[in-house]
Amino acid sequence: ETSGEIAIEKPTVIDFKKKDVTLTVGKQQIVNKSELTVKGAGKMTATDYIFMNEAGATLTIENGTYTATKATDANGVVIYNQGICNIKNGTFDGPGFTLMNTGSADMTIENGNVINRNSPTGYALMAAGGGTKLTVKGGRIEAIQSIGGANVTISGGTILNDCKYYALYNQDGKTTITGGYFSGYPG
Repeated sequence: ETSGEIAIEKPTVIDFKKKDVTLTVGKQQIVNKSELTVKGAGKMTATDYIFMNEAGATLTIENGTYTATKATDANGVVIYNQGICNIKNGTFDGPGFTLMNTGSADMTIENGNVINRNSPTGYALMAAGGGTKLTVKGGRIEAIQSIGGANVTISGGTILNDCKYYALYNQDGKTTITGGYFSGYPG
């Protein structure tokens, strides 16, 4: 457990070799300025965003469970991405925009589970801004919001929203869909 910021300033690998390993951090604690790869089936929790992936940095998540417990000024974010982020697998759970992409962010999701429990936003994944790219190849995502000219490509996965919003909301962006399953609120 740590309450201090952990700055990643050179290529680093965090390997949770045992399933029962849990790292608990405070708010905005792991600030990636370089290359960070997280492996293994361990768990990470934080009050609000676990990872801040800065512009020019690369974050790769291979597996694990990541939980933000509160929605403060960062909306209950697990990963705030402004760089390159590759999600190969894992479970991401937050009370707001669980995965948030802004600026020059480029996120690819190959598999995993992106949850927005009790979210006031209704969207677990957000892409905002004309320089932002989001690619979804698989996984289960509790709704996507694309705003401000973001480029979104969906070729697989399950995108759903069982509360009062859409499974995919696009405002002024470019969205290409070649596959996947979509399910929204019937109300």
